[in-house]
Amino acid sequence: MLALTQSLALWYATRGSGAVSLVLLTLSFALGTPTLLSWGSERFPRLVVQLLHRNVSLLVLVFLGIHIATP
Repeated sequence: MLALTQSLALWYATRGSGAVSLVLLTLSFALGTPTLLSWGSERFPRLVVQLLHRNVSLLVLVFLGIHIATP
């Protein structure tokens, strides 16, 4: 029974981290486009968008590492 529970936990960790990685990659792409085109506004200054893009990209790497590390 313990092996089945561990197997299910790894399955959920793999699928969950893959799904989160995909969502974060999409968000990172969406934040990178205005950065590349040098868009900015009063509500979202360019520096804030760049920092958010950088932090989301690093978070993607963490979840992608979890996704790869879990069998």
